Amino acid sequence: MVTILEAASKACITKQKVRYWLELLDIEMTKAEGKFYLPAGAVDLLISMQKAVTSGASPAVAAIEIKATQALPVSSSEAISSQDNQNDKSAARIGELEKAVLLLASTVERQNQLLSEQSKQIAALSTRLLPSPSNKPLTLNVWQPPEKKVPQVNLLKRIWLELFNPTMLRATP
Repeated sequence: MVTILEAASKACITKQKVRYWLELLDIEMTKAEGKFYLPAGAVDLLISMQKAVTSGASPAVAAIEIKATQALPVSSSEAISSQDNQNDKSAARIGELEKAVLLLASTVERQNQLLSEQSKQIAALSTRLLPSPSNKPLTLNVWQPPEKKVPQVNLLKRIWLELFNPTMLRATP
């Protein structure tokens, strides 16, 4: 394992470029005793990146080409132990998710039972509340307002009302 400073001096680049290029290459650093270490073989990838960038390629394009053509380094036993820890965490999460799904399934089953019982009760109530079917047709008597009657007035009074009070000749409700 090599420190960042050693990798930077071997690849003839700065420490910041080493960190940036490691991000582009998806290589993880490990920290021990206050120093960041690179996995074995990462220096060779950084040297290849340096050659590609000096030839005119952008760092992102160079990283894609290097990922496609060269094997990426695997960190040592620390990566294996971290994978074991991640597997244990994943197994615990899967167990928790399985419990949650089972709880959800039992809740849904109880809700379905309640809904079926309620639908049976509704069906029983609706049969009691609906009127029994009869053979005779329904006839409805619809309300209508009474007809307005025109007041009956003799001729002389009618002329008088037409001249002085025509509203009296209107039909009243």
